[in-house]
Amino acid sequence: MKRYLVVFVFMIVLLTLMFLAAQALQIPLINDPSELMRQGKWQAALIGIGLLMSDTFLPVPSSIVMIAHGWAFGILLGTCASLVGTMGGAAVGFFIARKSNKLLSRFISDDERAQADAVLKKYGALAIIVSRPIPLLAEAIILIAGTSSMSWRMMLLAAFAGNLPASLIYAIAGATAKTIDNWALMFGLVIAVCGVFWFLGKALQKTGVLEP
Repeated sequence: MKRYLVVFVFMIVLLTLMFLAAQALQIPLINDPSELMRQGKWQAALIGIGLLMSDTFLPVPSSIVMIAHGWAFGILLGTCASLVGTMGGAAVGFFIARKSNKLLSRFISDDERAQADAVLKKYGALAIIVSRPIPLLAEAIILIAGTSSMSWRMMLLAAFAGNLPASLIYAIAGATAKTIDNWALMFGLVIAVCGVFWFLGKALQKTGVLEP
């Protein structure tokens, strides 16, 4: 388990450095894509979904993107656009991590992988649900889950349960705001909602829905 923790911390550090580098370089599309997303509705959809799908490996301000979806499309379509992007991002990260299993096996023993699998089997789905709106942590947990024996079905169910409230709340914020710049309060609300979804995840786990 120690080496798995080292890998997890390494992912957090790497994602943080990427975020800081993007901030230092002042890349408009990554730092604040809201201006580009004002150009037109379909352009906003393509840019926003593309950014959210690349969020696992690029320091994308996902909260701004999802608020912009609500601003451009309204609550229902804004939620759907954000959900498509965030689910796509989770799938991309999980797929790439799964393909890296052979490389990871060079550094982590079979015993350590078995221990990590046991922990992820018990808590992995809940960790994905609660972490989805939290930058860096969400991406790192998806990557770790992809290196485990967690099934695609359980990952997608957990990611959907975590992405839906964030997509909805940010869409409401965007649809009801005069501008798309005031998002800090909405982020706090999403974190609170994730606490509710933790208990929802526990309930789903008891019913057997979140089983590998």
